[in-house]
Amino acid sequence: MPKTTGIQQHQIRMSASNMLKNRKTFVRIIYWGMMSALAVLGADVAIELRGHLALNQPISGNQLAHMLFEIFAVVTLAGGLLVVREHIGALTRHNQSFADTLHALKENFLDLAERKFDHWALTAAERDVALLLLRGLTTSEIAELRGTSAGTVKLQSHALMRKSGTSSRSEFMALFLGQLMDTETVNSGVAAPPETI
Repeated sequence: MPKTTGIQQHQIRMSASNMLKNRKTFVRIIYWGMMSALAVLGADVAIELRGHLALNQPISGNQLAHMLFEIFAVVTLAGGLLVVREHIGALTRHNQSFADTLHALKENFLDLAERKFDHWALTAAERDVALLLLRGLTTSEIAELRGTSAGTVKLQSHALMRKSGTSSRSEFMALFLGQLMDTETVNSGVAAPPETI
């Protein structure tokens, strides 16, 4: 099975985000479509009732059945609008909660990374490479983004792993993942082991 690259993972995340936005837009279109249909049906029922009352004409069985059907449709549409409106609100709350969680995780991660980088005395180039490694990018992708050679990136990767006391990319990433999980445990009210830099 082919390995997903860091750039592909970023594209997948962007695609998921766009899907959420498209879903919300689709629901809004349905909502306003139902609003339009409700307005038209409601106006039709009101005009028919007003006409019969103004002319003082008796309502035939067929006319009564037609009006009852339209009234039922109006009531059903009104109920559906309430459900769709609640669904839009739930989507909005979910998206906001998701965005807040991502923002908090990003802040925690960047703070943890900066403290570790300071402790390891990484150079500016090593810090850049470290952050890109943590994003899941390959050596060639990092070299392309930084405008340097893959050999230079490998040297910088070896240097930051030596300074961090790790021997592989997975071990290096595990340093951050483990402490981020501990942070989430503390935030949820469960005791976590003390942090070590």
